[in-house]
Amino acid sequence: MTINARKSDNRYGRSSPTCKYCGTQGHTMTKCPDMIATYEEVKDKTIEERDFKGNFAVQYIEKRRGISKTGRPVSKKPKKCGYCRETGHNRRDCPQMVKDKEFIMKANRLWRKMWSDKATKYGLTPASLIKVQDRRYDYSQGGYKTNDFLCTVGAELPENLTVFALGEDNKKQEINIPLLGYKPEYGNNNVNARILVNAISEPLGKALFSYSYSWGNIESVQLVARSSYEFTDEWLDDCPMEDINYALKKWTQEQMKNFLDKCQSLIDNYGGDYGMS
Repeated sequence: MTINARKSDNRYGRSSPTCKYCGTQGHTMTKCPDMIATYEEVKDKTIEERDFKGNFAVQYIEKRRGISKTGRPVSKKPKKCGYCRETGHNRRDCPQMVKDKEFIMKANRLWRKMWSDKATKYGLTPASLIKVQDRRYDYSQGGYKTNDFLCTVGAELPENLTVFALGEDNKKQEINIPLLGYKPEYGNNNVNARILVNAISEPLGKALFSYSYSWGNIESVQLVARSSYEFTDEWLDDCPMEDINYALKKWTQEQMKNFLDKCQSLIDNYGGDYGMS
């Protein structure tokens, strides 16, 4: 389960940091032993007596310690939480972050309940047989042509069926469903789930997925034979905790607002139907 930002984040497999002061890999300037040693050596000297690196070390370290150029302590503004931007705490013990985390987990359970219900109803469960109709341009005839395909939904349930399907841009969860027997005009037979759901019901597509554009020429999806696949309670309760923790640590509450608002709309509009209002 990976939202777009985690796919491209260099945290996963990136090389160790390089210090901009000494040029050594494995640490940053804030913990550079060379800078600390230089500071201790030249801190009592005048500016004229220090070289460039010595002056830089003194200014950098004393600024971090809250000491002005005159040697007087600098009055510090109260630090704000990196998530909610309130003072008196940080991300580690942010009460709002705890609430939002529980809220996303609730929204994820509702999203999965809706998916299990609608996927079973319309034939998007593994091994179901569906009829897919698309419309594409036929260059030999000089016009658009409707094509029908009898497709079997892939036997494996996509791992990333989560509420992050409501996210946009780097918070978005890309979900693809393999359709055996479908011959797309371009690419392979892994079809964006939003395109399939929109072909079934556009309001349902807007409820389960972000409004961002997903191109596709599939016009209808019809159930032919429903498989015996059943969603378990364990699957319904399973949450994408790595994605949730990542998002809450990476972005502020303000940056998460659009996604949280969509989760709230999902609960407001559909929670009552599933006993989760």
